[in-house]
Amino acid sequence: MKKIELEKINYKHVNNCRRYQLDRRVSSLNFIDRILYRGARSQHRRYSDKHNFKYFDRHEPHLVMISVVVILLSLLDAFLTLIILERGGVELNYFADILIGLGLYGFIFSKYLITAFGMVILVLHKHYEVFLGLQVRHAIYAIVFIYTALIIYEILIILS
Repeated sequence: MKKIELEKINYKHVNNCRRYQLDRRVSSLNFIDRILYRGARSQHRRYSDKHNFKYFDRHEPHLVMISVVVILLSLLDAFLTLIILERGGVELNYFADILIGLGLYGFIFSKYLITAFGMVILVLHKHYEVFLGLQVRHAIYAIVFIYTALIIYEILIILS
């Protein structure tokens, strides 16, 4: 009898207020909702949590977009590198030279995979302090500037 009365309170008198529901944690699609739409946490709940919890389910949209930009700049770098090599340039990076030996598609695909994996790792660790208060997210911003400078340098090499 009490359960029926509680349900009446839930839906008629309180207008679906979450604190009066029987169990607000129960949801059949809770896990799927967190993955697809909102995640569980995007920031620290308390100031004291800053040193204890570093990982989050949700990430800032601008950080995800910056990661996509870095991946696109990496692919542009791969194409520009191939153009420079066609015109007689030499790859000085030993690891990149090995990847170029895989062929056109192998080089571009492996460069994409390495960059995408690296960006995922960096975004996951965005709140970790690297050096003197600088966090990994600051390094992500720096990567954009470094790749942009590299692209400009490669374009200048191609035009000269």
